Amino acid sequence: MNLQLTPERKQIIQNLNATGIPYLIREEYRDLISSWGANNENLLFIWVQYPQQPEDISAISKAVLGKVENNFQGYSSYLGIFGLSFCPPQSREDFFSQYQQRVIVNHQGLALNFAKSESVLGDVSTKTEIQLQIDDFLSDIESLNLFAVQYLVVDEYPQQFTSTTLGTNTMILWLGISEENEKRIRKANAFITGNPPKRGEMLKPRKFQQGGIIWQNYYDNLDFEECYQQRDILNIQGITVNFLKRPT
Repeated sequence: MNLQLTPERKQIIQNLNATGIPYLIREEYRDLISSWGANNENLLFIWVQYPQQPEDISAISKAVLGKVENNFQGYSSYLGIFGLSFCPPQSREDFFSQYQQRVIVNHQGLALNFAKSESVLGDVSTKTEIQLQIDDFLSDIESLNLFAVQYLVVDEYPQQFTSTTLGTNTMILWLGISEENEKRIRKANAFITGNPPKRGEMLKPRKFQQGGIIWQNYYDNLDFEECYQQRDILNIQGITVNFLKRPT
């Protein structure tokens, strides 16, 4: 995988991730745009769902570039720092089919959605075994993603527990400590449980259980930021899931 991420491109991906707009990076983009006669190394080719309403074009543009642009004509545009391709209406089903199967790459802590391909799979090393019955918690994780919570699913059993005493139907959530993340945690928790922690409560060491989820902002003397940067990011039934990967 030979993709150059400049600060501008990194910001584009961060904007797309934060707004939840489905997108795919096309690994084969150099072949797709070679006919443009441009330097392919200077382009980033992103496949974005085709806007269903004309006003959605400005919304996507704002999310991608951080400002409203009105120069989206046809199905693709060259915007100087990347190639943006809208999938035509007749291929919307194809887009979402590929999006459900996307490969999520952790690039220096940034989640990148790639269209599944042999070359991408060959370059990516991901978690292959999951002890937790993750299917039971996908809707909860989707809510965490919706509110952009920084979290890690701990798919290992702490020393004080075993798979028998804790059970594979209990999920340990390790949450980052920051004022912004605390706001997001409270919103997500309210959405999931209707009973969020009090304001400021997640800014100090805290651990509690609600239903099958253990919410905590510390874990095994590890540094959250370091682990979050190196996390395993899996696509499970179309949902992005962040797993703890112990630093090597």
